Amino acid sequence: MNGWVRHKEPTSFKCCLLRSSSNGTLVDDVKTEVRSYTYNIYTQWIVERQNAEFSCSVSSTQITAIGKANFSYVTFAKDSCLKAPVVVLPILYPQPVPNSVCVCLKITYGNLKPEKVIEWFEYTRHMGTTKVFTYYAEVTTPVLKILQYYQSIGFLEMLPLEPVVSADGQKISIAKPTFPQQAWVDEVMAANDCKHRMAKYDFIIIMDMDEIIVPQGNMTSYFDILQAASLKMPDVCGFSFDAHVVALTWGATRSSPLLIFRYTNRTDFVNYDGADRNTRWAFRPKMTYWVQNNLIHCRDSLKISPIPNDTYTLLHYRSCKAQWTGCTEKTRVTDTSILKHELPLIDQILAMPLRDLVSDYDTYISALTDWKRNITHKR
Repeated sequence: MNGWVRHKEPTSFKCCLLRSSSNGTLVDDVKTEVRSYTYNIYTQWIVERQNAEFSCSVSSTQITAIGKANFSYVTFAKDSCLKAPVVVLPILYPQPVPNSVCVCLKITYGNLKPEKVIEWFEYTRHMGTTKVFTYYAEVTTPVLKILQYYQSIGFLEMLPLEPVVSADGQKISIAKPTFPQQAWVDEVMAANDCKHRMAKYDFIIIMDMDEIIVPQGNMTSYFDILQAASLKMPDVCGFSFDAHVVALTWGATRSSPLLIFRYTNRTDFVNYDGADRNTRWAFRPKMTYWVQNNLIHCRDSLKISPIPNDTYTLLHYRSCKAQWTGCTEKTRVTDTSILKHELPLIDQILAMPLRDLVSDYDTYISALTDWKRNITHKR
């Protein structure tokens, strides 16, 4: 299980496991009580609520007494399941998904531009991604409609960040944090939640909505890149991607109705702010203990390794930060490898129900159709 704890407060509680009848209804008069234990608390920053992971395992003695049980629900109690609250949660059993990649967005916050959200999701779909996972909080109504659309077609699994249920059954409101350290801890919570929910996927990639991966060589999808790396390195639990920044501060280099195709200049080096913290990660969940935004912790003696650089380019689209000394004068190179995906991506977007999703529909659809007409004519 994954959630939060308050710093230095007791973390002991009881899990009360319940079964369902043959027709799926809850059998709430018999509870199997299991003591929880905490196997990981994230304390890089001490904040109001620390990310923590718990386990409640049924002992061999209990299995002998009750027989092999397929528990369907769980509730929590401070001291005894005899006093367990009435709030129960379903137990999720992840199912294997062959040849699968999940992209974990962690938490989607606030006032995002709807067209940018569509563009990122469609590129991620174009890359053969199986599913995207995110928590969300305080998003605008237009962005929520777009997220709900991707949820309706089965491409997105999303959960609201509020409310959550405490061990004593009380609801706790969790909104966008005031302090960045709490936001960073909450992102770690979301990444680990993704790890648990997508435990039977082949690979999970942790990234943000201003980042995309461009396959190189004979690679055509995110899965191709990760599968090739895992075949070469079978004892590796996690793979790192080094990012090049596409500095929006430098200005657009070409016209396009889509943001990511207007900018073709990137840094000629990685880890562009002078610190090794812009790495993004993919991991194999069954081989991974816990994860952060930019670090993976393996199980047992397994290793982490970089993805071969000739199979991908990770592009990070953002403006220069004040602390990036000399960012506006940095050496840059022109990289047009992404341009081959421009027309297929526009075709995908035009096939969407845009009238229901984009408020300025006429302007947006005209830009897409005019560009497609002009580029097709030139060819």
